[in-house]
Amino acid sequence: MICGSVEALLSLPPGCVVQAIVAAETTLTIEVVSTCPQSACPLCGHLAWRVRSHYERTVADVPCGGRRLILKLGVRKFHCHTADCPRTIFAERLPDFLQYFARQTNRLKEALLAIGFATCGKAGAKLAPQVGMRITPTTLLRQMHALPLPPVGPVSHIGIDDFAWKKGHRYGTIVVNLLTHQVIERQKNDEKMFKE
Repeated sequence: MICGSVEALLSLPPGCVVQAIVAAETTLTIEVVSTCPQSACPLCGHLAWRVRSHYERTVADVPCGGRRLILKLGVRKFHCHTADCPRTIFAERLPDFLQYFARQTNRLKEALLAIGFATCGKAGAKLAPQVGMRITPTTLLRQMHALPLPPVGPVSHIGIDDFAWKKGHRYGTIVVNLLTHQVIERQKNDEKMFKE
């Protein structure tokens, strides 16, 4: 009953079960395993049921009671049985909860981005540890810049600006709607503008 309430509290994907909870002074570590009997291949989409191996992923989640929350996810690798699929082995995915390459859950990333947009990167990185989250200013700014721009409608007045990230090495261009102050396009150029 307690594990079931923890799973509901964490909003774990279907088939994920809490195995253990380890509480320390500043962290809370929760071991979670996936028990789904099959998983869909990310390339061909066919269901696979033959498990090849298991491995553990360590990811950060939103804090709980002021403690950093660390999830140790036990996930499996499956054999894809589709003959023409180029991927013969794949790891099971939990896209609504965690991206396949990420070390943070989707909801932690969203919380950090909200802090970043409210306070700017450096101030957000200073605030995050106070509420049980850990991130560097560079990582927070990179995640903020990686977000896609919202769709833009018709524009009557635009402003264009070229600027230097690092003089002589990295330049950028930004296009802004002057009436709404909305960014329309941004581009980084990592090549030297003036060659010696």
